[in-house]
Amino acid sequence: MTPDIIHAWLLANIGDKEIMKFVASILLVVVDEVHTYTGVFGSNSAFLFRRLRHLMAVADNSPQFICASATIANPEVHLKNLFGVQFYLIGSELDTSPRYEVEILLVKPPRIADF
Repeated sequence: MTPDIIHAWLLANIGDKEIMKFVASILLVVVDEVHTYTGVFGSNSAFLFRRLRHLMAVADNSPQFICASATIANPEVHLKNLFGVQFYLIGSELDTSPRYEVEILLVKPPRIADF
């Protein structure tokens, strides 16, 4: 779900038994491109994620949160600010994604006159 769907649909329907059953069954929450959660969007998302965590606690649920970002400075601080809980960084030393040889070619474009 996007943050908008969590806010507009999920949290708006928490009185529904099926929604609470769903919330109680969530085992994993993945937030991708977490570096984009900054500024006003980030502060609104921080409130949303905290409401979601509270709702899950009410449902006696404590799922694992996993966040992904390729471009973020101080990720532990950013995530603590965003979610209000401690995160642990899994760096490149634990990255098991496949590695492929990369060949970079630099092409010198023709002069403007040649176009």
